[in-house]
Formats: sequence, C-alpha cells, structure tokens
Amino acid sequence: MTTPFPQLPGSIPLTIDVASGFYMRKEGESILMGRSNRDEPSSYSTAVDWEWLDAVIEAGLDRFPLLEDAGLAEHQCWAGLYEISPDANPILGRHPALPNYVDASGFSGHGIMHAPATGLLIAEEILDGRAHSIDIDALRITRFGSGTLRVEHNVI
Repeated sequence: MTTPFPQLPGSIPLTIDVASGFYMRKEGESILMGRSNRDEPSSYSTAVDWEWLDAVIEAGLDRFPLLEDAGLAEHQCWAGLYEISPDANPILGRHPALPNYVDASGFSGHGIMHAPATGLLIAEEILDGRAHSIDIDALRITRFGSGTLRVEHNVI
C-alpha cells in the first residue's frame, strides 16, 4: 500500500500487467499493489515477505513509471492466503474417495465472480447426481491424476 498518492486522481479500475502479474488499484487516496509469487511454497503464512517486495516494486515501476514517486505505507502492508490449484482452475464435483464430499474450491481469487454458476452446478451435482448445465468433468479432482493438466496462465 502506498501513502496517499494524488498523481493518480479519481478512481481507477483494478489494473493488471499480465506480462509480470503486477496489479494495482486505488484504495482511498492510496494505491494497493501486489504481485503473486508463484515460486512461494504452499503454506498458511500471512506474513509480509519484505524480500519479495523488491520484485513487486520492480515490476510495478517497469510498467507504471509514475509509481516511482509513491511512498510505501509499511504499516498498511499485508499478506493473505491465496487459494489456487496446481493448474489455476477450480475443483468442482464429488470426490471419488469421499462420496459425501462435494468440492467447490481453488478459484484463485475469482470465486465471487463464479459463485452463481458454481452454486447452480454444485446444486445439480448434489440433487441430480451430476452437474448438467455445464460439463464439469474437466474440473473434477481426478484431473490431477491424469498426467495432463491444462494450466490457466492468466489468473492473477
């Protein structure tokens, strides 16, 4: 999070540099910015990785040079957990080894956008025995044992 940054007046939408994964948006008078570290091992850590901040800032300045004048509001910086599957796609449907378990996870931060369709599909899976509005077979957990994953690369 930056200190107040009037050089970007008004509101701006979430802006993403898909080449680097750097993202930013206005948060009040400040800029919220970040970049996921795909090499970070899986964990439940919510500590800010101050060493990774250099990579975030470098990517941000490379794409948005005006951020060079922004100050860092260290006391407002935070890190959170990011639910993501190995192929960056959601996991939907019944678990083959757990008949009473139905999965709807791994949305990589996009769950709220997909919630209405996911709710319908999971309701069909539970009530009808199988989702039928959309074929979810490619999103079932069994895909991880298939040896061929179709990785989604543009998930931020």
